[in-house]
Amino acid sequence: MKKLKVKGLILKKKEVGEANLLITENHIFFDKILEILDYIDGIKSMTEEYKYYVGVSFLRRIMIEHGIYDKMELKEILGERLGKVYDNLVKINGENSNNLEKIQNELKKYSKALKRITYFFEKYININLQVNLEIKKFVVEGI
Repeated sequence: MKKLKVKGLILKKKEVGEANLLITENHIFFDKILEILDYIDGIKSMTEEYKYYVGVSFLRRIMIEHGIYDKMELKEILGERLGKVYDNLVKINGENSNNLEKIQNELKKYSKALKRITYFFEKYININLQVNLEIKKFVVEGI
């Protein structure tokens, strides 16, 4: 079994591979955050609800990339009522994808639900991926 000595620590080959995997995953994760921030920078005027929707979409994308595809899993995370609201949000975006102003107006009806969905997705990701995302900071601090 090959070993690597790093700052006085001896790591076995398996542990080195796991460390490299963690660094790679963090790099990919960081790139995704930059991508979403670049998208947000390109929008001239955003409502708070739309910022939350962008955050929810970003969190959902992370969940999909980590194997959470099933709608039933989403409903377990969100509950029945918020699961239906999430479906409506996706539908609003899909039906109006070329009209940002209309999307933002429609999302105003879902202000509290967007905050709750963000909370549940964020909590799920933070626990399962052992990260500390705080989408609310992005929204409140005015990006």
